Amino acid sequence: MQSQQLQTIHDTLLSTLDFRPIFITVSGAHLYGFESYNSDLDLRGCHYPVGLEFLRYNKSSDTIDRSFEDRNIFREETDLVSHSFFKYLYLLVRKANGYVLEQLYSPLVIQTSPLHQELKTLGKECICKELKYHYGGFFKNQTQLLTKEKKQVKLVLYQARIIASSVYAAQNGQIEANLVKANQATGIFDEAKLNELIEIKRQGEKNNFPDSRQFNYWQEVISNKWELIDQSFEKSDLPSFDSQKVSTMANNLINRNFQFLPISRY
Repeated sequence: MQSQQLQTIHDTLLSTLDFRPIFITVSGAHLYGFESYNSDLDLRGCHYPVGLEFLRYNKSSDTIDRSFEDRNIFREETDLVSHSFFKYLYLLVRKANGYVLEQLYSPLVIQTSPLHQELKTLGKECICKELKYHYGGFFKNQTQLLTKEKKQVKLVLYQARIIASSVYAAQNGQIEANLVKANQATGIFDEAKLNELIEIKRQGEKNNFPDSRQFNYWQEVISNKWELIDQSFEKSDLPSFDSQKVSTMANNLINRNFQFLPISRY
């Protein structure tokens, strides 16, 4: 996505919102680098708490989940999911969560803020060895969707993307959700064959493999590569998740931005 398109989405979308976003970024196929002409627009974000949610009395605004069609925003359906600050913080710090981190560090930014940047600072402490559990579970779920009867190209691209992104994170200590960029850095998959697969996907969101030979090739490649998820994190110099350090940083973040007073001990 080009910066001008991101700005257009920003200008149109924000005027329609009834909540105050901390950040909104683009996720899904556009982030992963294999969007098709008819891909939906997946937006993910975090917003300031609303009303009594500060007291955890009203959780109705914990997550805002909306799907809508507005051609002024995007040509296809827009899917917007935003978590409140407190829920987002919970998702971020309770364990290594690659799904949340990829939203946080997405370079396709619709809306940002100083608090977004503070969350990204905190997120660096969550890029750790335990991410292998997130990526391993994500890979398993995608693999269960792929069958001989359902040979959608995008399902194999998801598998490849998870492998490449996990190895990139383990080697570099950074999040890279874009399949092409992660693969260029890690060299896991044949670049020409990967680009060929992406081109098929670009021509239609639900396109299947045009022939069984290509499908069988990728089945074999993926079966030989998926163990790199565990292996790369086991050999990685990344630290283990430090829950105490992350919790302390999260508490400080809350106090700085919401001016909560520390509780005195009597």
